[in-house]
This record gives sequence, C-alpha cells and structure tokens, in this order.
Amino acid sequence: MVDKDKLQSFIESNRLEYKENGNSFILDCPDCGHEEKLYIRKSDGLTVCWSCAGDNKKPTDRPEFVLSRILGVSVGSVMRSLYGDLSFDISKTGPKLDIKLKNPMDEEEKVSPIKELPIVDIPDFFVKLGHPVFSRAKSYLAGRGISEDIIKEYQIMFNPKTDRIIFPLVIGGMIRGWQDRYIGKKEFWVDKEGKQRKMPKSLTKLDRSKTLLFQEHLIGSKHAILCEGPIDAIKAHLCGGAVASMGKQVSAQQLKIIMAYKPEKIYLAFDPDAYEKTMNVVKTFTDNGFEDLYLLYPIPGKKDLGDCTYEEVLQQFNNAPKINPSHLLFYFKS
Repeated sequence: MVDKDKLQSFIESNRLEYKENGNSFILDCPDCGHEEKLYIRKSDGLTVCWSCAGDNKKPTDRPEFVLSRILGVSVGSVMRSLYGDLSFDISKTGPKLDIKLKNPMDEEEKVSPIKELPIVDIPDFFVKLGHPVFSRAKSYLAGRGISEDIIKEYQIMFNPKTDRIIFPLVIGGMIRGWQDRYIGKKEFWVDKEGKQRKMPKSLTKLDRSKTLLFQEHLIGSKHAILCEGPIDAIKAHLCGGAVASMGKQVSAQQLKIIMAYKPEKIYLAFDPDAYEKTMNVVKTFTDNGFEDLYLLYPIPGKKDLGDCTYEEVLQQFNNAPKINPSHLLFYFKS
C-alpha cells in the first residue's frame, strides 16, 4: 500500500497538475484524455478513471501503472519512488503484475469472449471507405502500408469531426466499441479553463481491460500474437491470430481471454522497450501452464511492428525465439 504523503510528494515533484478532495487526488486521464476524471485514492493508492471505467466504478489499478503512463517512464522507476528500493530477482525482471489466475482449462473458469460487452451505436458522421471524406484516412493508412483490402477486412472507419481513424472491436458481427488514432495536425488544444493540453494520440470507446481488439482472430488459431496497438496487430495479418491490448497495460482479464482460446503457442509483440511488462506476462502465462512462449520483435532499425511490412513481420514470426521466466531482457536506447 502506498503512503499518501509519498504519493502526493511524487505527484508534486513531477509537476503534475492535480486537484484533490478528502478522499482522492484528481488528475487528467492519460488513456482517454478526459480532464479531472482520474481519481487516485489517498487511503491505498488505487485508481479509477470515471470515463474509462464504464459501469465498473470501483478503483482497481495500482498507482504506479497509471503514473508511469502519465509521465512516460518505466513502472519500476515509479515504484522505487513510491515504495523504496526494490530487490532484484531473476524471476521478477520488473514490477509484478499481481495477477493470480485459475486454470483456464476448467469449464467453470472458461471466459466468455463477449462477456459484459454491449453493442454500441456508431455515430452517423463516421465514414467508411468510398466516402469522399475518407480520403484523408486512406492516405494516412496507405502511408502505413495498409491497403483498401485490409481497410475493408478490419472495417476501419474515420471520424472527420475529430480527425481520428476508428479501429472497431467486432464480436459476433456486432461492433462493441473501438479505439481511434488521431491523424490531425493540431498538437495541442485549449480546455475550458484556457489551459493548453496535448492532443491524445489514441482514445478508446470501451472498457479495454475486459477485451482484446480483433479478439475473434483467436477463433480456430493455433497461436496468439499479443500486440499493444491496432496497427501492430494489423501488420501481423499474414501470421494470423493477432490481437491488441490497446495500450501499454495488460489486464488479467485480457490474459484470461487469450488462455480461454487454448492456443498452442503465444507470441508477445510488445514494443522492445516494454521488457518489464513482457517478462511479467511471460511469468503469468508460465504459471498457468503455457510454456510455448515466443518474442516477436520488429526487424532491426524499426521501432515496432507497425513500422514493418507484412512480409517483415511474417519473417520475424517464423524466426521468433522462445522465452521463459529465467531470461533477462535488456533495452538499449540509441
């Protein structure tokens, strides 16, 4: 449990703008971009964003995870500030995810892939391929190597009001939500109080802790490829079985969903600098009986799978090395 004074000192020393009430520190959410929606409870540090949480209004996330996303630093560095020095253990090459899962093979524990995912209405102003306004999205996607055929297959749309490409979550033929990608030129916007805010790159219209983008790709697949973002997963199209966690955080429910499909092999395709998260997920899968685990990294010189061609990702997939909890990963920033 984090100490309230240490938590406040960390927030202030990093010059984060915040408000507070008797129970919580209140900040802007790094995930949805909404102002003053992220609450960090003073008594135990647990966090919740009232915008992202949907119907689940209970604080669940630990403060080090959300603060690391706000500041763009490692979870480990935040933990050292909040909790003091962390002892090093080869089996814990980063802060523990604190996930305890039961055997996913038990029928009673089988996860419903569409559990708690209502059908959502698509705004009338969202446009699809073929609409004249979609040309801006088409040009951006073409620059990322995404063709019209892929746009159609993944049902990609465009929101011209916000300059955001829409990657929908489709389950059972119905749209359950989406994650978007900003492609506009404005880097900042001004809030109602006249403060300048950085334009969030991605916003998510669903509770992403309860699902995986493109998760129906796991149906009938002998393997699963777990990526961070939608374009990374799309670039693994030739490999099959690619899904996205829609952010740097991976929830226990998302890992349960993967295990419920019983893949024979699991490929972890997080960004190379996410070595702590990679090893935490490796340990969680291994603890639950999944040992055929592999690293799927971009080719040298590319920062992530989204920068690669489909053929380059397939090449890396075919030559992916195995990984287990005893491995050590290092990231050298050039």
